[in-house]
Amino acid sequence: MKGLNPALPVIALIFCLAAASFSICGGAAIPGQQGVLLSLDFDETPGAASGFEKSGGAVIVPQGQAGNVLKLPGREHAAVNAPAGFSARRGTISFRVRPLWGKEDNSSHTLLSMRWGDGRDSYLAISQGWWEPTGSGRLYFILSNQEIIHCSIPYALDTDSWTTVTVTWQAGDRGYCRLFVDGEKVAEHRAAFSGDYGPRSRLYLGSDRGSTVQRNRGSGFLLDDLRLFGRPLSEAEVLRGFEEEDRQPELTRLKKRRWLEELLEKGADTPLRRNGDGVALERRVMFDEDIRWATSQEETDRIIDRLKAGGFNVYVPCVWHGRGSAYPTKLAHPDSRLEKLLKTGHDPLAYLIRKAHAAGIEVHPWFTVVRREDGRYPRYFDGGTPENAFDVHNREFRDFVVALMVDVAARYPVDGINLDYLRSMGFCSCDRCVEEYRGKFGRSLREDVARCNLPGKGRDSLKEWNLEAVADIVRRFSARAKEIRPSLIVSVDAHPHNGDWLLQGQDSVGWQRSGWVDTVFAMDYRKKIDVEAMNRARAAFADPEAMTVLLSTYDLADRELVPRHERSWVTDYIGDKAVLARDPALLSGYVRLARRLWPGSGIAFYHYKRATDAQIRALKADVFREPALPCRTGDSGGGGSR
Repeated sequence: MKGLNPALPVIALIFCLAAASFSICGGAAIPGQQGVLLSLDFDETPGAASGFEKSGGAVIVPQGQAGNVLKLPGREHAAVNAPAGFSARRGTISFRVRPLWGKEDNSSHTLLSMRWGDGRDSYLAISQGWWEPTGSGRLYFILSNQEIIHCSIPYALDTDSWTTVTVTWQAGDRGYCRLFVDGEKVAEHRAAFSGDYGPRSRLYLGSDRGSTVQRNRGSGFLLDDLRLFGRPLSEAEVLRGFEEEDRQPELTRLKKRRWLEELLEKGADTPLRRNGDGVALERRVMFDEDIRWATSQEETDRIIDRLKAGGFNVYVPCVWHGRGSAYPTKLAHPDSRLEKLLKTGHDPLAYLIRKAHAAGIEVHPWFTVVRREDGRYPRYFDGGTPENAFDVHNREFRDFVVALMVDVAARYPVDGINLDYLRSMGFCSCDRCVEEYRGKFGRSLREDVARCNLPGKGRDSLKEWNLEAVADIVRRFSARAKEIRPSLIVSVDAHPHNGDWLLQGQDSVGWQRSGWVDTVFAMDYRKKIDVEAMNRARAAFADPEAMTVLLSTYDLADRELVPRHERSWVTDYIGDKAVLARDPALLSGYVRLARRLWPGSGIAFYHYKRATDAQIRALKADVFREPALPCRTGDSGGGGSR
């Protein structure tokens, strides 16, 4: 669905490699984990070869089961020698960090920095905040500022627990740098670069002294398990290391669930809103990216009956995934999987709506707007369009997709329409886009794209260019659809305040404040929800209840790397990935958390195909025990659907 990057979540467990044998803390050796150049866990005094030194206030302290850790309070720091073989050509750095600063501290904190010997004063840095003020509030991995090789995300390190940060890189024509947080790849930048140089300075821990932009940024954190490799670990290897946290069950439990338990202990459930008849009002939404709902009436019946039995009251079935429609229409070709069925005259969407409404369930057809999955309609994309995308800067495409969605609102008694993939999905580079961009901004599109990660006029122009094109789709669809069906709920799936997606034209906060969008499904598929990000998003909307959290029912992991204790949760496989159903109790905990922190907003899950019977039963027996009508945004308690 959703381009999580975010990507779909992976298991987040603690990375721990024993330096000498490359084994997992006494377990069997992991194939392919060779190449460690430096390993510091601070349980033993760092050897002389590492050249470890620390400032006066930096200390090595015990930390419970974790052993010893390095404590860098305030602006204290430490330094180690960059090991032989370490270079910008290829490598990996991984460490665990726990902030000592407060939740409200928005200042920058340098985790580590180092100067490269490239003759241009290039530097490496990993930091919470950089290039202030634009870069404040972002987690950065800067491999080389001179080569413009870096990646980042809007992210605040958790002040209540340890976080594992891993970065990898590879130079060459297919060069890249990648940033992982708790086992999940959260940012990546691809570009050709040489990387043909090694360190010039020591590696500074908790200080920006290794950079050329020294601003006396703070440290203020605990550090442990620092590892440097002479090669980039693969995504599977990063995950493999994390999955070995099951060697310490107590740490695993705390890492997976403590944040939720602590939040739930702080208060009681917020009472559900009720209508004039005393019936509970709450949006309980299930997304379904699969096509199965449309394959037969029997399948439709099973899905609706199962949703009803689970206490859900809003169903969001995908009707357009860039490869054809799941319903009959003269405006587009049918999905090849449904072509024969649709030729019989059966209308699966019409049948679904009748069946769902009879069960008291709303239907919000789901369109992946810019996503493209086949070669039809070549006039809407060309060789310069981002991969798997239609060209949002093509007016003809925008006319097509708006008409396609309006047609559903006009012909079917739908309760809402959901818009996904509302972003450019990259940058167009065709000759037409280049000329249009130059005509509008007087700038080179290709040069601005090459520097899109740097603040300045180029990035601002790219953002304005994409925002204007994507907003044209949202604005025109909303106006025309609501003219036809005034009670229609227009919803979008988004990452509010994500600067990278804003650069691609996704401005869910602006759309809601403009009145074009009623509900924003804020996606977070990691086990541990970014509560602070959700709070910021909710506060930014004109109506805070417009935000509904959209969470995952499952995780993904390499099928060969699933820990033995997790295998009973495997429900399916997607290529080389195993689908692991989340604990039903965790889903119930999510609902309670949403009620306490974001009352009136409801909750949504992705997605139906991966929801297990155990999860459905547990939700109905617990948090969805009392039936509810799907509360509309801004409903003060006197209404509700049907």
